[in-house]
Amino acid sequence: MFLLPPQRIPLFPLLSCLSAVLLISGCGREGTTNDEDGSSPIVNRSEEGLLVLYRFLEGQGDIVEDLSGVEPPLPLAISRNEKNEIAWVSGGGIRATPEDYKIDVSSMVGTLSSAGPATKIIDAIKTNGSFSVEIWGKPTNVEQLGPVRLVSISGGNGSRNVTIGHAGPAYDFRIRTTKVNKNGLPSLRTKDSFQAKAELTHIVLTYSDSGGKVYIDGELVDWFFYEGVEPGPDLIGGLENWDDSFPLILFNETSGDRAWTGELYLVAFYDRALDSEEVMQNLHAKF
Repeated sequence: MFLLPPQRIPLFPLLSCLSAVLLISGCGREGTTNDEDGSSPIVNRSEEGLLVLYRFLEGQGDIVEDLSGVEPPLPLAISRNEKNEIAWVSGGGIRATPEDYKIDVSSMVGTLSSAGPATKIIDAIKTNGSFSVEIWGKPTNVEQLGPVRLVSISGGNGSRNVTIGHAGPAYDFRIRTTKVNKNGLPSLRTKDSFQAKAELTHIVLTYSDSGGKVYIDGELVDWFFYEGVEPGPDLIGGLENWDDSFPLILFNETSGDRAWTGELYLVAFYDRALDSEEVMQNLHAKF
C-alpha cells in the first residue's frame, strides 16, 4: 500500500475512577464500557509507543492536558476568536463552532495548538519511521470541503508533516515523506465506497515500512491517491524529512483557513503502527 508510509516515563497504573490521576483507560467516562448497560469491564487502551493523549476532560479553561505520561508533556492551548467558537462539551469533549454554524474554508475560527513545535512527536516518528494517529470525533455535517483539518502537524496550508482532513463524504490523509512533496501530496483519500457521516466516528491512520492504512470504526478502508497517481513501490518513502518546527494543531491550519466544525473526544499519537487488533482494542475502549 501507500508509503512504506523521548525518553519515555512509564504510564501511571490504572487507578480508581475516584482518583485524580490520568484516566488513560477511560475509567468513569460516559461511553467507555462494552455494553450499553455498563456491565462490562473497562477495556484498556493500547499504550505501547504512545506519545500524546488528549481526552478533553477539563471542561473549563484554555488548556488541554497531555495525558500520555510521556515527558515532556505537550499541552494544547485554546485560541478563541471574537465569536468564541471553541466550547467544552458536557461530560468530556471539545467543540469547534456552534453546531448550527455553517462553515467556510476561508473562515477564521478558534484552534487548539501546542505552544511550540511538537518536538517529542516529530523526533520519535522520524527515528522510528512509523506512527499512528487516532481520533474519536463527530463532524457537524459532511458538506465541509477544503479538505478541512481535524488534526495536523503543519506550518500552514501548503506545508505539513501529517494531516487528517475531511472533504465532504471522504476523509483525506496527507503524509510528508521523501517520495511526496512537502504538502503531503498526493494524499490518501477514502474511496466512494466509504461515506463519512455526521456521527461519532473512530479514525486511525497508521504508517510504517509496510504502507499506509486507514481504519474507520475498526474497519480497514480502501483509499486512492487523490491526484490520480497509482499506488506503487516508487512512492514508498521515509519520514526523515519531517519539519522540526511545526506545532500540533486541531480544528484548523496555522494559516487559519482550513477550519473543521465538529466535536473531538480523543486524539492520540503513537510512534509505531498499531495493528488491526490494537485498533479494535482502542475502538472497544472508546474514549
